[in-house]
Amino acid sequence: MMRLQMPLDGLVPGSQIDQSRSTKRALKYKLKLREAKLDKIVRAINYAKLEKEAAELKLKLVELESTMAATDQIIKDLKTKCIMNYAKGCEDFRD
Repeated sequence: MMRLQMPLDGLVPGSQIDQSRSTKRALKYKLKLREAKLDKIVRAINYAKLEKEAAELKLKLVELESTMAATDQIIKDLKTKCIMNYAKGCEDFRD
């Protein structure tokens, strides 16, 4: 007589236990897909936040550069004024 061999895990293809395992695998796969979608969404949100921060920092940099330019101009004006006052003081002593 010929004996039917059972698969090593004891499951017969098409049995109820085999179907529940495939359903479990399908659910795990769907869960992984959803997790991947959520990860993409989170990355997109984080990227948008970083872009916003970068734009704010660029704006602050522009403000600082204009402040530096104004400060440089004030320093130049003061140097010129000091030189003029020094020259004027020297002329007073010559007389």
